[in-house]
Amino acid sequence: MAAFTEEELRDIAARALFWKERPELVRAGVVEIGDAPPEVRGEFFVRWQKNAGGSGGEKAFGKRLALDGLSPEEAGRLLGPVRWKAGAPLPAWVRELDRAMSRLEERPSDPPPEGSPGPWDLTPALEPFLDFAGERLAVSLGERIRLFADAAVRDVRGALARRLNRLCMRTCRARFQAAMGGKNPLYVLLGPLMCRDETAAEWKAFLGGLRAGAWKDVLREHPVLARLMMLDVDRWTRNLAAFAGHLAADMAKLEAAFNGGKPLGRLAAVEADASDVHHGGKTVLLLSFESGLKLVYKPRSLAVDVAWSAWVRWLERDGIPHRLRTPAVLDAGDHGWAEFMERRPLEREEDAAAFYFRAGVLLGTIYALGGNDFHFENMIACGAHPVPIDLETLLLHRVKPFDLTVSGKNAAHLAHDELDDSVLRVGMLPYWHVDAQGKAADWGALTCREARGLHLPVLHGRPLDVRDYEEHLLAGFAWVYDRIAGEKRRLLGEDAGEASPLDAFGSCRLRFMIRNTQVYADVLNHAARPEFLRDGLLYSFEVERLAPAFLLWAPDGELRALWNVFCAERDALENRDIPIFYGQARGLALEDDTGALHPGYFMESAVDRAKNLIRRMDERDKNVQIGLIQAALHMGAASSHADEERASDRASDKFRIPEAPAVPDDDHLIGEAAGIFEEIAARRIVGADGDVAWITPQFHLQARKIAPGRIGWSFYDGLIGLGVFMAALFRLTGRETIRETALRTVNPVLKSLGGKNPPFPVQRLSLGLGSGLGGIIRGLAVMGEYLKEPSLREAGLDLARRIPPEMVDGDRWLDVIGGSAGLILALLDLHRPGKDDDLLGLAKRCGQHLLKSRVRTKSGHGVWTAGTGNEPLTGMGHGAAGFAAALYRLARVTKEEAFREAALEAMEYENGLYDGERHNWPDLRQASAPSAGGRPAFMAGWCSGAPGVGLARIAMLAAGGEAGKAEEVREAGEGGEAGNDGADRKEAQCRDMEHHRRMAQDIENAVAFAQACPMETHDHVCCGNAGRIDFLIEASLTLDRPDLLEEARRKAGAVLARKHRNGHYLLHAGGQGALFNPSFFQGISGIGYTFLRCAAPRAIRSVLR
Repeated sequence: MAAFTEEELRDIAARALFWKERPELVRAGVVEIGDAPPEVRGEFFVRWQKNAGGSGGEKAFGKRLALDGLSPEEAGRLLGPVRWKAGAPLPAWVRELDRAMSRLEERPSDPPPEGSPGPWDLTPALEPFLDFAGERLAVSLGERIRLFADAAVRDVRGALARRLNRLCMRTCRARFQAAMGGKNPLYVLLGPLMCRDETAAEWKAFLGGLRAGAWKDVLREHPVLARLMMLDVDRWTRNLAAFAGHLAADMAKLEAAFNGGKPLGRLAAVEADASDVHHGGKTVLLLSFESGLKLVYKPRSLAVDVAWSAWVRWLERDGIPHRLRTPAVLDAGDHGWAEFMERRPLEREEDAAAFYFRAGVLLGTIYALGGNDFHFENMIACGAHPVPIDLETLLLHRVKPFDLTVSGKNAAHLAHDELDDSVLRVGMLPYWHVDAQGKAADWGALTCREARGLHLPVLHGRPLDVRDYEEHLLAGFAWVYDRIAGEKRRLLGEDAGEASPLDAFGSCRLRFMIRNTQVYADVLNHAARPEFLRDGLLYSFEVERLAPAFLLWAPDGELRALWNVFCAERDALENRDIPIFYGQARGLALEDDTGALHPGYFMESAVDRAKNLIRRMDERDKNVQIGLIQAALHMGAASSHADEERASDRASDKFRIPEAPAVPDDDHLIGEAAGIFEEIAARRIVGADGDVAWITPQFHLQARKIAPGRIGWSFYDGLIGLGVFMAALFRLTGRETIRETALRTVNPVLKSLGGKNPPFPVQRLSLGLGSGLGGIIRGLAVMGEYLKEPSLREAGLDLARRIPPEMVDGDRWLDVIGGSAGLILALLDLHRPGKDDDLLGLAKRCGQHLLKSRVRTKSGHGVWTAGTGNEPLTGMGHGAAGFAAALYRLARVTKEEAFREAALEAMEYENGLYDGERHNWPDLRQASAPSAGGRPAFMAGWCSGAPGVGLARIAMLAAGGEAGKAEEVREAGEGGEAGNDGADRKEAQCRDMEHHRRMAQDIENAVAFAQACPMETHDHVCCGNAGRIDFLIEASLTLDRPDLLEEARRKAGAVLARKHRNGHYLLHAGGQGALFNPSFFQGISGIGYTFLRCAAPRAIRSVLR
């Protein structure tokens, strides 16, 4: 019995069409497009242009339409309501849908089975679809159904149920919640957790309603959902049938290769969710046979796995301290079978050393071959053996940049290559993966602490930490490095008559990821929202969010060829697949399963790239890579700020200050800053067009960690910070080469910000003074002042005026470093009374956002958590001091009392935590850390600690010239005006006076701390000695105390004395100071700027307050 009428089926088929199908079927005479009201058509058109054109707007979207051979008018006509013509054949999936839905008619009154899963599991309502799919599978399998035990059949059925659950859940849940809200308004207010019993009962009834026929309404309303459900059923059936055919055909070979010739028995269990879905729903299967054997089925060639085994045998040919384990494999061409590698614990302590030696060998080998993507999900800790389990990216092609010019690569490309040709690319060392919710996690195979991972070795029930076995890791790396470098001639094919071991990879097809898989997963997740499943056009428009990468950056002459790549992405995503691409090991074409997509996508084949990487291997490169390994491990463990100081740190010789260091004079300080400039300039990467870049430790905003990377734009650790330092040095030296380098350094930022085609999408950046837009704005203004270049200030003004107000409303970082508080400070720097009302309006919006974002503490104060945790912090960078300074300055300009009250409340909260014995405010991040054991922890830097708090209070006093007002308050206290008005004014003045006294006292406390505290184990601005020196200079100017400037110079002399003894400044946790870091806040340019301040405190101003 049919579930739908023919008219309903035609309507479902028509509305489920994706964009690409509309013009094709119109031309074929299958469908016709009607007229839509102008406002409806316009809404569709605007949505499509916004997604596909991105920041390129109308111009980029025009390119996109031209690729389909359409004008905007022609495209607009195709956006009307579509009708499937009567008599035209319907797609097969529509007929299959009708047959599946007829199952509902056969048993409409069946209740969901007892003991079924609780809320948010649709499986009971999906049973009719699962039964339909099972019957189709049984027909497709025929006699091969006997390969599956009953439990295995249940497993594969469960995999389909989970996939359909994920696809349908949001649509069904939205429908359920709307119904619940209509019945019980409390549900809307309290949510399902507060109405748990009622929710469970109603959900069960809702599932029964779906089985009784409500699916018909759901799928008529969401025809794209109907299409995708039947697509999943069809692909599940076809892929399992193909798998069963492979299993039957290969059974004898499998028994011989993996089970000693003994029978495998039937499939006892199947895990069918073991990988992403590619190529028409194909996925890896984990198989358990009745014989007890476990195998892995992969629906692709395993030629690269076979080649890997041959490579390992070659490595071990002349002996190796610890042999590597490679899974046994059987390659069958279009599919393959592999030994199942099970996680097993270590048995002895010495096994840990062997494990990490082998890990070092793997790291060095994959580095030499040029591979990547060996993160925690692609590594198994099998006893004392780390075993890579997905080798598709063992070698990697070098891609041709879209914007490559005839003159060659720019500095950004060259810096990218330098990173991509290092051990950091492999994936085994710490790197930060950001999910759709913006949460960052370390995915490194050696360092990730994900509980679901199988990659970490376990000894006596405890996962080990690679940092405790670093010497063994480095020993393994050095061993294999020397082994490969020592056979360089043979590997490069330069030994006559000797085949290169690399030849084994020559016929392999290798995966190439043009985007991170998470990007595709996010698009699929977003497109499956109920509102986009109502119309195939809306679903297609969401997929076209990937189009701007091609429309904005591909050269016009290359766009049509490159558009084939986007079309392949689109087709895969519209079929709910993760797109996957390949290149032949010796070829330059990008391919998918349909064939070549772009014949010259790569500029270097994977084999040639591996040879070039091996060709450059020498002692210097080995030491560079070992240094990167050490730096990555220590940075991955450390916070973005200084770790809590350890007694062992202070006891170490490298941290000790030489006795009686000399106080440097102005020339000495400027000379040291000039030396820092020369080192930075010498390390730059210069592009073909003369632009520059650096490889530096970079602040990862989501992870709050430091990681090596190509230099960005920010003030904190990017080009703007370097430019400010160079501009200040030019101001004091007048050296034209310094000025030229400063301008060249920030030129990439100016080019991008000034680009009109497309305009730079400022939404990609955060707002703050350290890592975001506020820092760029302030930095450009300061550079403009020092270099006497008004255009730089104007560029900052232009950037500020391009910040959309809704970006402020969405800010969740909030603080000075990353959020609205930092942007307030930068905007007020630029604001001129009566001239820049738009900037003041944006600053007020930031202030209002901060007022709305406060949380109440146990003490009753309204303050901010600033995206760093649950505890509102103290200090300038992330804490109450920075918020108070920003809001107090804003209040003085706007005269709005709410900002002033919030600032004073934040100051009161912070001072409630002040420790009088230490003359300091606690760092609550470290107090909550396990290592702190809940004890108060203290820092002595700009970001957290007394110096930063002192700078914030100086900024508050300076905001309205309170030093002068103090005298007025004293006079009012001695006898001011009579009458109520005079009394009220006097009371207000007294309150102000008390607040100013408190600010002044906080400054004195911070001064006492800065004078008494021993030198930091870090020298940089953010958390170390340079930040403390900057505060002493500001305090000297504010309090008119020359002795504090002299103290600042003494501390600068101590920093210099220690630097000259050690050979480098101390910048990172664990003493990793030798790592080159030119950045302003955590590197040497900020130290150099501090020296310039010591030499000329009035000419070179503080940029930290």
